[in-house]
Amino acid sequence: MLIESISVYDFGTISRYEATFQNGFNEIQAFAVPELTAAMGLVLRNKVPSCSKLWIQNTTKIEAVVQTKQTDYRVALTPNRDQSGFSLSAFDHTGADQTSQYLLTFSNGSKEDSRNIFRGGNRNIYFALKYCDREGKRKSGRSLSERTNDILYMQAFHAYRRRYVMSFKPIPIRNGFFLLLREDGSFAVEDTRHNLCTGRLSETDERLARYLCFLQVAAFWDGFEQIRNMHYERKPLILLDFLEFLNTSVLASGKLQHADNFGYQILALTFFPCNESRAAH
Repeated sequence: MLIESISVYDFGTISRYEATFQNGFNEIQAFAVPELTAAMGLVLRNKVPSCSKLWIQNTTKIEAVVQTKQTDYRVALTPNRDQSGFSLSAFDHTGADQTSQYLLTFSNGSKEDSRNIFRGGNRNIYFALKYCDREGKRKSGRSLSERTNDILYMQAFHAYRRRYVMSFKPIPIRNGFFLLLREDGSFAVEDTRHNLCTGRLSETDERLARYLCFLQVAAFWDGFEQIRNMHYERKPLILLDFLEFLNTSVLASGKLQHADNFGYQILALTFFPCNESRAAH
């Protein structure tokens, strides 16, 4: 799935924003990052708790072109009558209403709402695979068939995670540091002498390590979902609080743009041009 373009009008501090995106890594410089993040989340059917009702006006409009495996959709979001939220419509290239089909694309992706957004300050990303089996645990009181399906789901999940952990190879970060995946599913950073580097990384190296963790977690879920759901669509990944904290040498090297992104579209939002970021970390 790709967001090919997005247009946002009269939404929060945004009076007009229009942009097109490509597959792969996209650096997006904007002053209204919270509003733009919310607009992307609404298009992708994420839960958007940070979308303030105060941002919505009578003239607010969000439009996007979204490419999926099946077709390209022209998506439009307009405020509800009481301006408490949005109504979504989607059309194909002929102008035929495909809203139901578009919404069906996201019907099995509720767990993915929190997986496709990376926040560079999130230290818990190191444990995302270790504790992600909690997503499959549900409240008691469900029917026998539903509980049986849950058990089968968890069995498949644990088997897939074991194979993923066993096949994982150390990933170079920078400056002789490597990202490892332990048997319990937690990530760690070591140097060339196999010493743990907790607390020894620069700000840039720490954010890069967390970003690599995030990509690996995304790749894990992508592989698992494709096995269990033939209609699965991978959502674009949204990066926040990341580019601003990297030094200029990393940004200028093109390492992020040419890294293995596992086929994901990546939308990296930053509050200011990255060439104004800190010179050395």
